Amino acid sequence: MRSKWNSVKVAIDAIRPQLSTQDVRKDVDAVFTGIETPLFPKEAKTKIENILKKTSAWALAKNSGKSLVPSGTPMQEYHELITTLRALGIFIVEVGELERFCPSVGGHGPTWVNEVMAKDLQNDPELESARTFVESLLK
Repeated sequence: MRSKWNSVKVAIDAIRPQLSTQDVRKDVDAVFTGIETPLFPKEAKTKIENILKKTSAWALAKNSGKSLVPSGTPMQEYHELITTLRALGIFIVEVGELERFCPSVGGHGPTWVNEVMAKDLQNDPELESARTFVESLLK
């Protein structure tokens, strides 16, 4: 199982987001331009962290899920890895992070959960992949 994981990890690590240094600098500078307080605000720190996360292939993986895994051997090994993990009772959210189950809802964590829970969980077409995932847990 470890070799399959390493194969998938290496394939994802090899993907480099197409962000130029100039673009990253411009986005970070925009955050600093908006700061008018003597103490560095927490929101600015979060914004800069989010900008820097975009430079990581794993940030892309959180947004893309299994579709980011390259075709061929890495995808084959990914499927074998998922099958092995399921047999062990470990279920991977294949759409990426949980928030990708309902991308029309903004936010993250509890804010996102609260807004999604207000939806029609049983019938909302956008939540079909979430329902399918939960059903797979019950099999």
